[in-house]
Amino acid sequence: MVLRKKGRTQHFICSISRNYCLYSTTSRLHGGVTLKKIIVVDDEQFIANSIAKLIQKFCVDLEVVDIFYSSERALSYIENHDVDIVVTDIQMPEINGLELISRINNINSSIQMIIVTGFGTFKYAKQAMELGVKFIFQKPVNPLELTKALEHVVEASERSKKVHSLFTADQLNHYLTSNSQEKPKIDNTFSWFMIDTMHTDIFDSQFKNYFPEQELISGTIHAYSYYLIHHPDTYSQVTTFINQLTAEEGLLLYKHDVDMTSLKEITAQGEKMLNLQFYYPEFHVLEINHHNYLDENKYKRRFDSFLGKMIHLIETKDITHSKELLNQFFTENKELNQPKKIVLAESHSLITKLIIHFKLQNIESITEINKNISLAVYYQDVRKQIETIIEQIELEKIANTSANDLASKINQIIEEHYMNPDLSLLWISKNILFFNSEYLGREYSHRVGKKFNTKLTEYRIEMSKKLLIENYKVYEVAKMVGYENNPEYFNLVFKKHIGITPLKFTKLNQNKTPDELSV
Repeated sequence: MVLRKKGRTQHFICSISRNYCLYSTTSRLHGGVTLKKIIVVDDEQFIANSIAKLIQKFCVDLEVVDIFYSSERALSYIENHDVDIVVTDIQMPEINGLELISRINNINSSIQMIIVTGFGTFKYAKQAMELGVKFIFQKPVNPLELTKALEHVVEASERSKKVHSLFTADQLNHYLTSNSQEKPKIDNTFSWFMIDTMHTDIFDSQFKNYFPEQELISGTIHAYSYYLIHHPDTYSQVTTFINQLTAEEGLLLYKHDVDMTSLKEITAQGEKMLNLQFYYPEFHVLEINHHNYLDENKYKRRFDSFLGKMIHLIETKDITHSKELLNQFFTENKELNQPKKIVLAESHSLITKLIIHFKLQNIESITEINKNISLAVYYQDVRKQIETIIEQIELEKIANTSANDLASKINQIIEEHYMNPDLSLLWISKNILFFNSEYLGREYSHRVGKKFNTKLTEYRIEMSKKLLIENYKVYEVAKMVGYENNPEYFNLVFKKHIGITPLKFTKLNQNKTPDELSV
């Protein structure tokens, strides 16, 4: 191959073995190979193209991303793109090679330089060394020497980027934890991730296995870890990464298109949002956004209203609805992004007020419940502890109830719930009285002199008689007294107890009051 430069003929030997490319720069991106990005700068197009072809042909882990015949255009490219290595001439119009290197150092000092020149002098060599250049070759360059130089600069690039990443992380930590207005030099926008330190180990290796070191800056501040991703196609890369994350728990926060002017505000919002992990026992990803939190007075009014309803439901023995109210309260907490510390404070307050109002005696178990609430990781744990208190209130009230009181209470339940098709001793034991259903049956039969089902049927028939003379249709009455959508069965039961069908009963007792009924 013959190169012509400045009117002289020089021979460029390209008979080089692939084995001369001794280096291999593997990256964790996609588990594959990340090519180190090289640009070649020489105002002689033929020479620039030949050097680029040599590198690209024999050094498979290097990518010549562009060739520039103008040093000004090369500088402009470096200002806006990631470059790892620059191979440049010295004598060029516009900006000479040494001035180009000096300006590149001001843009990104981790970029490695190699000079290939036809005008090598001691003066140039000295200036180049002062600028940090370790390899200067006289044209024609020896291919073996060039590939060995590339091996060294690739390793130097790796070391430099690691040092730069650590230095930038240190600057970030200082900037985010102080009142300093001196921002770390991070050009362009980036993606920002935050996660609490309790779950860092789950995600750290996944970040570092997916993104190359030159695209990832990470660190830990207080109770959270952060990951900064800067990549030419950050949005696409990060979206793919999020979709393939594997984790069973942890709340991962992210924000796209962040720059240094907005980072402090976004990080402050993220720190608040990390408290929302309380509501996500399974792995969840949320975008960092501004959230409006209730003021203290609204918190208090909302809690006082909830407390009043809860006490009323417990007093009326409506355990099912009291638990539903509790679940609704915690669901609203999640929707309102209620901070964990406020939820825990309200839960302790709720327990204290319930203890005082219902005069609970089992103080030892109550202390344990309060301890469990303080140690709770997720909101379901807190809710379960409060449900335990509600059940304990009911148990203590039942323990102070005599057998006669139980029978009276069951009769009251029949009167209040006869329209419920599921009403039975088993239902009562699970939802209201919390005694063994067989025990309830024995005590009731002993005190009342008849079985529960007999009493329930009698009461339902009496109520159906009143409804029938009010001109309700038979199928409507069947549903209203607990036979739901089974009017045929209601007909059979009614006839067995009254001796006639509901329809005949209605005809016999038209225009009569309940006191005037024939049967």
